[in-house]
Order: sequence, then C-alpha cells, then structure tokens
Amino acid sequence: RKLEESIDSVLNNGVIDSLAKETGFLKRIRKITPKMFLETLMFKVFSADKQSLNDHCLSLLFNNAVSIRKQSFDSRFSDEATEFVKRLVENQIQSITSIDNTFSIKGFNKVCIQDSTRFGLPDAFENEFKSFGGRSSKAGMQIQFSYDLLRHKIHTIDIDSASVNDRSYAVNNDWIEKDDLVIRDLGYFSMDGFKQIQEKDSFFLSRAYPRTALFEKHSGKLIRLDLDALIRKMETNNIELIEKNIYCGLDQKMPMRAIIQRLPPELKEKRLRQKRRRAAENKSKSAMSKDYALWAGINVYLTNTSSKDLPAKQAKDIYSTRWQIELVFKTWKSFYQIDKFKTYKINRMKCYIYTSLLLALIHWQVFGFLQKVVFQQYELLLSLHKYVKYMLHLKTDWIQIIRSRKDALIGLIKKTVPLIDQYLIKEKKKNKNSIYSLLKDENTYFRVGERESSALSSIPTPNIKKT
Repeated sequence: RKLEESIDSVLNNGVIDSLAKETGFLKRIRKITPKMFLETLMFKVFSADKQSLNDHCLSLLFNNAVSIRKQSFDSRFSDEATEFVKRLVENQIQSITSIDNTFSIKGFNKVCIQDSTRFGLPDAFENEFKSFGGRSSKAGMQIQFSYDLLRHKIHTIDIDSASVNDRSYAVNNDWIEKDDLVIRDLGYFSMDGFKQIQEKDSFFLSRAYPRTALFEKHSGKLIRLDLDALIRKMETNNIELIEKNIYCGLDQKMPMRAIIQRLPPELKEKRLRQKRRRAAENKSKSAMSKDYALWAGINVYLTNTSSKDLPAKQAKDIYSTRWQIELVFKTWKSFYQIDKFKTYKINRMKCYIYTSLLLALIHWQVFGFLQKVVFQQYELLLSLHKYVKYMLHLKTDWIQIIRSRKDALIGLIKKTVPLIDQYLIKEKKKNKNSIYSLLKDENTYFRVGERESSALSSIPTPNIKKT
C-alpha cells in the first residue's frame, strides 16, 4: 500500500492538473488533458526513432476517444510542457522512499554511487547541448545520476551538455549527508570534492588518477611515495593488496588512505594495448611514459575511511560494484531508448527524454521493493535487465496504474511474483560483485536487519528455489 500511495502521490489527476497549472502547461480546458499528454508520451507504440506526431494522434484517438490534428498536438511541446514533465520527474525522485535500514554497512549511513551517461543528439541542438567532441555529432547530452546502492533511493538526476566535465559535479555535493560513503570513478577525481565530502563528516572511495602525487611521511618529512619499489615488493612477496596512510595532491597534501592493488600481468598488458590503440587513433607521436606503464599494472583506491570501518579488501570489493550503475544506463538506452529520439524540436526532445526517465523511475521504485523482498526471503537477486523488459511487456497494466485505477499496482505485483523464479532471477556471473552479493559474505562488514514477514502478506508466495 505504501508503494501504491507513493506512486499515486505523483501521478493522481489532482496532483498532475495542479502541477500543469503551476507550470503554465494547463491554462484552460482542452480536449487533451495533462494526463493524456503524459500517457501518450510514456507509452509510445513504436520505437523512439519511429514514433511520429501522427502516431501520437492515433494513440489519443484509440485510447482516449480524442481526435486532434498532428499540428495541434505538436504545438503542445512548449517550454511549459518541458517544465511540467521535468517537475514530474523531480517529484517522482522525491517520492521514492528508500528501502528501510534492512541493509547497511556498519559505520555508514548510506552507500552512494555517482556516474554519468552520454549520447549524441541531432546537430540542430548544438547551441543548447554541446557535444563531447571528437568524431561524434555536434550536439550531445549527458545525464548525471546518483543513488543509494543498498536502498535504491535516488539522490540526483541532472541533464546537461555532454561537454560538461564530470569533475564539475564532484564539487556539487549538497545531496550528501553525514556518514554517507560516496563512490565515484576517475572522471570525478577532485581534491576540492574530497575536501567537501570530508567537511560534511562523510566518506569517499575513489580510484586515483594515474600519476596522482602521493606522499608518505618519513622522519617528519613528506616524500613522494615510491610506487616502483612498492610494486616490486608486492611482486616479490606475492602480495595482491596493500594499504598505506598517505598525503594526496601536489598542493593540498590531503591525508587519506591509499589501497594499492596489484593487477594480473594480462590485465596490465590489456591496458597498455588500449593506450597504444588510442594513441594510434589520435595520431599521437608521443611515447608512452614510464609512469603510465607503472600505473597500468595497479589500481589505487583513495579513501578517508579508517581500516577499521572499511578494511582494504572490503573497500576494493565495494568499489567493484560500480558496474551496477552501468546496467541502469544500459536499460535507459536499450529499453527506454532515451538516446534514440530523432525530433528536431528541442522541447519535444526534452519531453520525450523526461517522460522516458519518469517511466524508468516508476519501474525502478517497484524493482527496489521486489528486490528487497526476494533477497530477504531467498538471498537471490533480480536481474534489472530481465525486469525492465518484463515490465515493458505490461504496458496495459501500467496504463491502468498511471490512470490511478484502484489496486492496479497490487494486481501487477500479484501477477509478477509467481513469475519471478522463471523469468526475473539474475544469473551469477564470474568476477561480477553486486552490493547484495557482498551481504552474503560472512567476512564483510554488512548488517542485515529483521525480515519483513508482512511485506507480501496479501500476495502469493513465489515458488523460488534457493540455489
């Protein structure tokens, strides 16, 4: 019921009409209500690159008995329409209540991950959305995304030009709370960002940029960490992982902990081949530096956590779960097709992207609920890939949910639960950690709370074989 109430709080007719008036999208009574407009954009009949204005008009005719010319429908894609659907996305993010404290890591409030995805747009949008350069289109968009790995609470979704560097978002930390653990990749490497997180009494876990200046203290003096000697020592003694208290940055010399992981020779060689290939593609004549060749054989993780709160192996394992956000981006592009729209009208493009994200976020909210229940009861994981494809099959059910039909969401969940074992369980992949799979490792520092036996009290128990 809480899940149903949360979704209805964003999509019921009263809220949508009120928001449409507030944004100026609804100024007088029209044949097309704001809910109809939203519905026809969210549940397109054809793929994103094939859907036409004529198709939207036919959807309105068949689903809502409303006849309208395509020119009139096209005029609805205005600045006000864009603001309307954007605000709906923001409201949906706020409505996604985090899955309680069932899963957590001792010493941390949340485990948050941040990353971005980029894609090209028609060249006509170059002035508003500049591309990331290279041989791609002149226009491009990026979506910045951050969420709580364990509880599925979304913190930020920001749309920007693809040309904007991730590092500029490393210093945008208003969403971070006390005792959060924030995981970011190399693109967000920023000493100012680390400092901001620390000042909020929070924690960061990041890979170090190759050739980052690292220092250690000897006899009261800071000297450059000799990585070459350290790696030779690790090779001689067959050490995979070692940690050191260091100072980072040529100027800041910020104290933190470095966790150095020695990589297998084949992975080092793969990195070197990729570097040589990129140099050839860019027609670079500069030789590969000795420092880069050295860094190619290691991963260096930087964190302000203590080894007691987050031991080295657990830090490495938790960082390795970053790939999960790539699965989110893959579903956005492959199934919600946010990168496939081919319109040349900027507001129509924005409305398409925002409504696709809105549907993705609603599906995400139900995914979080089902994942919690399945893991608590069976210690199994749902496949996000399979789940999204499954939900897109249920377009008729979701239309009823969007139309605020009573018990429509409960009906969908009752339909889904018996099918989980056969169609939605994630297959285990070699060398792929998930944050939930780490919960089952008795050597990790996770805390699992009480099971909610009433979570599916009104729903048939799934026939799931625990493996």
